[in-house]
Amino acid sequence: MCKKITDTAKKVGSLVGPGRGSAVGSLIVYLLGITLIDPIKYNLYFERFLNVSRQELPDIDIDVESEKRDLIIEELSKEFEIAQVRTYVRMKSKSVFKKINEILNVDYSKKFKKPIRAPENMYLYKKIKDYYTLAFYLEGLETAESVHAAGIILSDKFLKENIPLDLSRKVPITLWEMDELKEIGIEKFDLLSLDTLSLLKKFDFKYSKKHFQNLNNKNVYNIISQGLTEGIFQLESKLAKKLAKKLRPKNFDELYILLALNRPGPLNSGMFDEYLEGNSKDYLKKLLPETKGVIIFQEQVMYLAQRLGGLTPQESDNFRKAIAKKDIEKIENLKTKFISNASKIIGINEAKRLYSKIENFAQYAFNKSHSVAYAHLSYWIAEIKSLYPENFYLEYIKYKGFSFELFNEIKLMNISLNLPSINHPMGLTQKKYIILPLRIIKGVGEFAEKRIFEDIQKKGKYTSFEDFIKRAKDIGITRNIIEQMIKGGTFDIFDKNRRKLFRKISEIEMYASENSKKILSNVFGETIANDDKKIITSREDIIKFEKEVYGFSISYT
Repeated sequence: MCKKITDTAKKVGSLVGPGRGSAVGSLIVYLLGITLIDPIKYNLYFERFLNVSRQELPDIDIDVESEKRDLIIEELSKEFEIAQVRTYVRMKSKSVFKKINEILNVDYSKKFKKPIRAPENMYLYKKIKDYYTLAFYLEGLETAESVHAAGIILSDKFLKENIPLDLSRKVPITLWEMDELKEIGIEKFDLLSLDTLSLLKKFDFKYSKKHFQNLNNKNVYNIISQGLTEGIFQLESKLAKKLAKKLRPKNFDELYILLALNRPGPLNSGMFDEYLEGNSKDYLKKLLPETKGVIIFQEQVMYLAQRLGGLTPQESDNFRKAIAKKDIEKIENLKTKFISNASKIIGINEAKRLYSKIENFAQYAFNKSHSVAYAHLSYWIAEIKSLYPENFYLEYIKYKGFSFELFNEIKLMNISLNLPSINHPMGLTQKKYIILPLRIIKGVGEFAEKRIFEDIQKKGKYTSFEDFIKRAKDIGITRNIIEQMIKGGTFDIFDKNRRKLFRKISEIEMYASENSKKILSNVFGETIANDDKKIITSREDIIKFEKEVYGFSISYT
């Protein structure tokens, strides 16, 4: 079925992600073309995906272009019964305590251990009976319905004969949640929207062998190492920029390691510092050379469990899972076996120390399969950014909007950034030069941008502010939108006095432009004073206007 989904996605012209999650470790999934990363090349573990001791079916999550997801679902519905998965929003402890405060006007939240229904809280029943009872029954209470962001069900049988459905929408929604559906043997498929794939498509990106083999562009690693990662998949956060500048990846291996470390857990646990400083024990460096002896990946926990602990591949996955979830019951026997076998190789004291280290790092260890797959997306986006920076920034702004961080980075790249211009509504790029699109102006949006673009295509560029005002009404551009565009400097090509342009809107609308003033004067002998000179737009005005529509001043920053 997953193969069918990926084939359908390709059929409708969508890029499909190179893979995600533990499925990337499966050679069969790779050979079927569901994922595109060779698991043997990166030493990925099949047992992380599926093994004989695993009770539940494995997940195969599929990334597709954001703009094509609905089209893929529509195409699949021609061949299969299809439904989206219902989810419910439930009250968590914070919401519970807030609600009880509204009802009883008291707050005993600090007396509770979390979660509220934990046995440790039972003693509170006698002390604050009403409060405890309310809290007990409110925790987990369903407060709203929602639809799973990615989950869909596909079937060759009539779904409504087997499960209750909400048929009020184009694509039906199950009335049961996923856990309930699993009880009767129904599995969902996660079809996830990924803007990065849509962005890649804008640059006519097509998968080929070279995209998976040639991952050595020095410019890619250079911009990442400088923390110039706005728009680069998985590396846009402040933490990611900080880690990128510290780690300074020089090759693809170090890039997927950076993605795995790009989380607060590895940073707070000391994992990142240990990797950076390279001060692991020598025997660990020999066993885990790619990460300098640091246990960064879940697969490495499994490897050590097999190599030193004498566990089978299946046991090693259970070992990894039990430690991560702190499942004391499941871990005890495996722990004893691990320490016993490891002590024969590295000594009892070191075996115990290693187990403690694994216990500490395993909860932060990342799925290597996922990291390797997603690092390809990070690399490809970074490569496009390094090759076509002006076009990249413009397209990224159209997708994600404009921010102060993005503005600063573009300046650091020595690219001239210009205010939106009425005759280039979609923006414009030249070497080291960008005109921003109209949509970034608060209150303008894509609709107005598109209508103005279409008007220019049909009737030609605007020759003056008056020309635009006369044509604006016919294309549905309201006065509010025009005023926002004035504030944003959109008409600076005609007149940089933005305050004067506000006044001109009324004059033009009331047929009191310069020409009509002359007519009035000639016909009726009236003298109409021209007081435009008194209207001044100061620097402070421009800063204020631009802060209103952009969040900060572009002209004076």
